[in-house]
This record gives sequence, structure tokens and C-alpha cells, in this order.
Amino acid sequence: ALRFAGIEPDPTLAYLSRDPHELDMAALVRRVLDGDMTAIFAANDRRALEIIEVFGNHGIRIPDEVSLVGYDDFEPAKYSLVPLTTVRQNFEQLGYEAAKLLFKSMKYRDNACKIILLPNRLVVRQSTAPPAKKP
Repeated sequence: ALRFAGIEPDPTLAYLSRDPHELDMAALVRRVLDGDMTAIFAANDRRALEIIEVFGNHGIRIPDEVSLVGYDDFEPAKYSLVPLTTVRQNFEQLGYEAAKLLFKSMKYRDNACKIILLPNRLVVRQSTAPPAKKP
């Protein structure tokens, strides 16, 4: 998305987990406390809710110290201690398109990779804030 917008990504600004099922929360906490990280985009809402809990246990205030965005917009996201800003997917359309591709693949024995872009919507709640002004 950055490259599409004409911005070269800076790998030092990203934290990527090697294992999608494990996240080094201690490393995230350190980066926020050190001032190295001011915003997090979590791979999904469940992971974002974990981050809210861990950061709360370490006294890190969302969104005062770090903004957080999830992805999915699953129901508990809006009822979290800090209602989560998230990207809403249209799961019905996603399932429809996936089934359509599957049936086409089975009928025509077509295994070519297809890219379909589906619209998503940003749902702004209380886990994000404008960047803090530096003194």
C-alpha cells in the first residue's frame, strides 16, 4: 500500500512476527516504552485485543501513547476495554468470491492464481488518535 501511494517502506518502522501464532509482546512493549513505536496495525482483531490487554498490564495507554488498529471487525472488538478501530471485511462477499473461484477451478481445471480486490471499510472507534505533538 505504501509503494502504491509512492512511499518507500522503511523496514525499521515495522515489527513483523516470524510466527503468526506467536507475538513477542515484550518486544512490542519495549518499543512503545522506548518511543520507537506510536501505532500498531494488528493482523486481526483477536491479536489487537491481546495487545490491548498486555499494554494495559504495563500501563501503556491506548490511544494516548500508541494507536492500535485491528483487522476483521469481529463483534467483541467494539466492546473491548478500548473500543477497537478496525478494518471491516465483507465476509459474505469474500466467501461468495472464493466459492466462485473454486467452482470455476473445478469445472475448467484452472489452477491459475487470481487476485480479486474486495472493498473494505475502516471503522474508527477509540483505539486511535492523531500523533502526539513533540515538545
